[in-house]
Amino acid sequence: ECTFEPTLTTNRDDMARRADVDFTSSSVSSSSRVDLMLARHHATERKKQAQRDLKAAREDKECTFTPKVAAAALNHHEKTKRKDKRTVHERLYKQQQQRERSR
Repeated sequence: ECTFEPTLTTNRDDMARRADVDFTSSSVSSSSRVDLMLARHHATERKKQAQRDLKAAREDKECTFTPKVAAAALNHHEKTKRKDKRTVHERLYKQQQQRERSR
């Protein structure tokens, strides 16, 4: 004769215990079950997002290097600036015309 009785715990029962709601009773409507699960989902998502934000803030705080690219980019731009203001198409067309004349 077997005297062992397993205790079955499902997610639904755990959630009901935490919420003090008996999902198996007929007094709880399906819409309130949905509302409860949806509220828990939103709370979990907010918690996850707060953790992501905290992690990102910690990583940003650890970064101490700040490159000064604006000044370097301006210097490079000034050095490489073309004298004529023609578009690439106009410039290449003019070059080709000069090559054809020199033949």
